[in-house]
Amino acid sequence: MAGGAGGAAAPAGRALSATGRARARRRAPCEARDWQRQALHVLAVTVVHDVEELLAVRAALARPPAAAVLARWGVAPDRAWSAFRLLNWSVSGAAAVSVGVGVRHHRPALPAVAAAALLANVVLPHVPAAVRARGYAPGVVTSVGLVLPVTSRFLLQVRREGLLTRAELARCLQAGLALVVLGLPVGLLAADRAVLAAAAGRRSLRPGPADRPPPRRCERGS
Repeated sequence: MAGGAGGAAAPAGRALSATGRARARRRAPCEARDWQRQALHVLAVTVVHDVEELLAVRAALARPPAAAVLARWGVAPDRAWSAFRLLNWSVSGAAAVSVGVGVRHHRPALPAVAAAALLANVVLPHVPAAVRARGYAPGVVTSVGLVLPVTSRFLLQVRREGLLTRAELARCLQAGLALVVLGLPVGLLAADRAVLAAAAGRRSLRPGPADRPPPRRCERGS
């Protein structure tokens, strides 16, 4: 009887384990679609955040304390605005590529790095800038209200679902922090150099005094 019960329990256990594996297979695509959907949410809040910055930065550069800093460095507000706009577009493009490639090829580490950089961007530039301004700083509303909860949720989910190990997630956070601490200053400097080069190129295309044709003289008839 004991042997018969054990023999009957073994097929039942195999059936239950097969059922569990089938359920896991059915859940896996849903979980994958869920983290991919949340990665797209990270990209969406990035775009909304960048729009807020673009709408507010130009006016902020003409007011103190930003105007005083720019005057100390000898940088005109329009030049700083052009450099910031170029950097903003570049960061948005890089985030779109990172999230798009990660979602398409099932590489959660790529959007995780983008999310970590956005999270560090909240803590480092935006919140201290708002504190220093004693009020509003460009981008702080969407940083705290959208970027902070969406990126935190995405990073917690990829860890909870086992898509990234604890060590891999730590490396993604370190990479995101490095992108903000080192990448933003270098990117802003590169954008400023690109703006200066473009301005110099436009000036070189303008005809100088030597290139202009001589003025025509009106000759009066006798």
